[in-house]
Amino acid sequence: MKAPDFWKTNNWKATAMSPLSSLFKLGTKIRASNANPKNVGKPLICVGNLVAGGTGKTPVSLALAEIFLAQKKTVHFLCKGYKGKITEPTRVDVTKHTAVDVGDEALLLSDKCPTWIAKDRAAGAEAAAKGADIVIMDDGLQNPHIEKSFNIIVIDGEYGFGNSKVIPAGPMRETVDNGLKKADLVILLGNDAYNVEMLIRLRSSVPIIRATLALAPLDKFLQKQPIVAFAGIGRPEKFFNSLKAEGCNVIMEMPFPDHHAFTDADIIKLTRIAKLQECKLVTTTKDYVRLTGDFKEKVTPLPVAVAWNNAEELLTLLRGKNLL
Repeated sequence: MKAPDFWKTNNWKATAMSPLSSLFKLGTKIRASNANPKNVGKPLICVGNLVAGGTGKTPVSLALAEIFLAQKKTVHFLCKGYKGKITEPTRVDVTKHTAVDVGDEALLLSDKCPTWIAKDRAAGAEAAAKGADIVIMDDGLQNPHIEKSFNIIVIDGEYGFGNSKVIPAGPMRETVDNGLKKADLVILLGNDAYNVEMLIRLRSSVPIIRATLALAPLDKFLQKQPIVAFAGIGRPEKFFNSLKAEGCNVIMEMPFPDHHAFTDADIIKLTRIAKLQECKLVTTTKDYVRLTGDFKEKVTPLPVAVAWNNAEELLTLLRGKNLL
């Protein structure tokens, strides 16, 4: 879905939706009070967020896995399999599963470590834990049915908390204060355009680690070519801006909704533009795994990675929690 524009500001639409937000918060409270969190017997790290939409959870999950793999730990990922049709706990197999089956995040994660998807996160966590030293759960901070060893909140500094109102009046899955009470760490990605770090430090003593999402080094030949960039992620402009920051000749930007299922009409349009403009088609790796058939051969996927401002601070924190 595309986030409504009124989620960014306090306007009449947000005010009109506020009674529904109260119902949402009540439902969340009742759900949590009736839950019996399951302990799966292995450390479970939750990489979550407070707002609806993408903040960079999956790249952070991959970056954390790199840290544990370097310590010879066996890591399994767990995710919901958003927009995938498989519901029961299932280990992702890239030789037979597609994004239609398990969702795009699961395919990305499975390229690094064994990955499980499950609509019932507790059941999925149990399955993932059987063969792992550590389970990293991509999303699920608001899920009360799993006992977490370490909660990480990922925040996109260039979006912040929007208007700070809870769904549907705003983008918040829960209030900032409630979220921070659960958190063991906040990872603030990118430019802190809304003074999020100051706001958090005024409300909580939770550690904050700064980082950025950066494109992998680009091929020099690609940088010289005209490019049509397309993306169906939480904030496509982040991808487009990263390309331009690298000096790429972006002649057209084509945003799509988050997790967009590319249609035949989309593919025909993109193919036609590339031919007419004599340009290269580029997209994110998250979008690339949703492409099918011969069209994938016409598109260059560009991965992003987390660059820590202070990696040693993160390592020290993980050691202090006996996770390393």
